[in-house]
Amino acid sequence: MKTPQVTVLRLNHRKYRDPRLTTHVFLTARALGVKQGVFSGDQDESLIQTMESLVEEWGGDFTLSWISSWKQFLQTEKSIGSRIIHLTMYGTTLQEGLAWLRRLEKPVHRAVVVVGGAKVPGLIYGLADLNISVGNQPHSEVAALAILLYEWFGKSRLYTNHQGKKSIIPSATGKKMRFSPETEKEGT
Repeated sequence: MKTPQVTVLRLNHRKYRDPRLTTHVFLTARALGVKQGVFSGDQDESLIQTMESLVEEWGGDFTLSWISSWKQFLQTEKSIGSRIIHLTMYGTTLQEGLAWLRRLEKPVHRAVVVVGGAKVPGLIYGLADLNISVGNQPHSEVAALAILLYEWFGKSRLYTNHQGKKSIIPSATGKKMRFSPETEKEGT
C-alpha cells in the first residue's frame, strides 16, 4: 500500500495556553513522516517560526500554516478526495479503524488527521470519515497521534534521516550527534 499524503490539523490552538502541546503535536507528526501541519484557533507566528527553525536545523520538508476556518479547510479537503480521520476517545477502536482504512475499495491517497483542542465542535464527528479512538480513557492527543501514525505506517518511520544540519546517532551510552560540514563551520 502506498503511503498517503497526510496533513495533521490541530483544532482551536490557544496561543497563550497551548503552545507547548501544539508544538509537540507537530513535532510528533513530522518525526513520523507527516509533511504538512495546519492549525486553527489563535494565529501564532511564533509556533510557525519554531517549526521552521526546527526543520532548518534537523531537516525534512515539513510545513506548518494557520487556517482561519477549520470547517472550510475540511470541506475543501473532502472535495478533493481526502479522508478525514478524527482522533477522539469516543470513536471506533484503533484496530477497527485501521482495518476500515485497509479495506477501502479505493486506497487512501490523501488524509487529514484531526487532533482536537479546546471544545471539539460536534460537527467534526459528522465531517469525519472515521472517528477513531486510541484507547477509551483520558490521554494525550500527542500520544494518540503517535500511536495512530506508528500503527498505520509502521516502525520504519521512527529512524528516518531528514538530511538536516544535525542528526542523532543512536547510542546506548550517551548523547551522540552528527553535524553537517556547514554546521561545524558555523561553530554550532
